[in-house]
Amino acid sequence: MTKPKKPRNIIIEWPELKKSFTDAIENGTRFSDGQYNTNAKIEKWHIRPLDTDEWEGGSAAMTMKYIRNGYRTDAFTHSAEYAAMSNKRHFTYNEDDGEIDLDRVFDGHDAIFLDREMRESRPGLRLMIEYGFSWTTSVEIIVQYGAWVASLIKSLESSGYDLVVDIYIPLDAVFQNDGRGQRTNTFIRVKQENEQSNFTDWSVLFAPTGFRQLGFYALTMAAERNDRFVSSTYGQTISGKDWGVDYNRESQTVTVSVNQRSGTEYLPVDKLNDEAIEQKLLPAPIKVEKMMLEYEGGRAQ
Repeated sequence: MTKPKKPRNIIIEWPELKKSFTDAIENGTRFSDGQYNTNAKIEKWHIRPLDTDEWEGGSAAMTMKYIRNGYRTDAFTHSAEYAAMSNKRHFTYNEDDGEIDLDRVFDGHDAIFLDREMRESRPGLRLMIEYGFSWTTSVEIIVQYGAWVASLIKSLESSGYDLVVDIYIPLDAVFQNDGRGQRTNTFIRVKQENEQSNFTDWSVLFAPTGFRQLGFYALTMAAERNDRFVSSTYGQTISGKDWGVDYNRESQTVTVSVNQRSGTEYLPVDKLNDEAIEQKLLPAPIKVEKMMLEYEGGRAQ
C-alpha cells in the first residue's frame, strides 16, 4: 500500500502577490526561465494589456483596474444588501475623523471613518475560503461565490469576530514532476489578526479575471518558493468535492469549500446559507442574485 504524501502548505501574503503581479504587468518582470507558461502570459499581458481572453475572463488591463480600484458588480451590491448584521458591532464608524474604510466609501455610506475605540469582540476566527476551479467553471459562478463570501465576512465581523482570512487553492500535481496524489495547498492571506478588513483591496480575486490570472500567478510564486516549476496545467482539480461550510470549534476555523469541477451550473447559495446558519455563523440567509455578467465584445466586464 502506497503511503499518502504529506501535503505542502505555502502562504503568500496578498500585498506581496499584488506587488509582484503589478510589476509583471507594468514592467514585464518575469519569473525564472523554467516558468514557461507564466512567463509567456506575462509577456502577453505586459506588451498587449488590452488584449482580451474570454477564458481568462478579460484583459490584464481590467485586472489592474480592479487591483487599483476594487471590483464591484451588481452581484456584490445585491448580496451586501442582504448581509445579516448583528447588533453587537466590532467596529464603530463616524462621519468626521478616524481611519477611512474604503469598503464603506464604495458602498455609499456617510459614516466612513473607523472609530479608534473598539467595542467588545468575540474570539479570533480563521476563515479559509477555497479558491480552486476547473477549466469548465464559469466566470459567473466565481463572481457569485465572491459576492457570497464578501457578505459572510461582513456578517462575521459585524458580529464581533476578529478574522484571519485565507483564500486557499488546494490542488494536486501543481509542480512539474509531482507524483500522483501530491497535494499543494497555496494560501493567499488577505487579512491578518487584529487588522481592519478591507474587502475592496482584494476583491479583484473574485473579478472575472481573478482566478485565471492572479490565481495562476500565485501558484507560480508558490513553485518559485520551493525551487520548482509550475506544471503546464497549473495543477489538477480534486474530484468528489462539494460546496459547503464547516465550522471546527476546537480550532476556531471556518472552511468554505467548493465543487472544483462545477462546470456552468449556478452557485448553490441555499446550501451555503443553510450550512452557515445551522452552525450559527449567519443569523439569516445571504441573497446572491442569479445573474449573467454583461459582455462587451464577448468579454466579461
